[in-house]
Amino acid sequence: MDELRIKVEQLIEDLENETANRNMNDLEEGRYKTLCEVLDLIDEQMKWGGIVKEFRNTDEITKEDLEKMYNAIVKFDNYISSATRKPTDENIGLYEHWIDCRYDIENLIVSER
Repeated sequence: MDELRIKVEQLIEDLENETANRNMNDLEEGRYKTLCEVLDLIDEQMKWGGIVKEFRNTDEITKEDLEKMYNAIVKFDNYISSATRKPTDENIGLYEHWIDCRYDIENLIVSER
């Protein structure tokens, strides 16, 4: 999970570097906030020992581990869906950003296998 966390941090750092000399547009800001929320979710899971365990290398990741990671993403998706239920421009934008981030995170998980 540390490797996943590092890769999500790298996505955040890349976004920060891309926008270092200017203000983030709404899309970039939403993506940034969502990635930060994902980091918070990972940290919370690590704190409570929920779905997270340490992997020395990606060969140790089992199908069950991947399912647990995916289930955590689904839970977060359910949370963000309910938190953005009211159809405002801000909520629609936030959910669209989450969809983009979810895609990136799922690709990281898949690439680990």
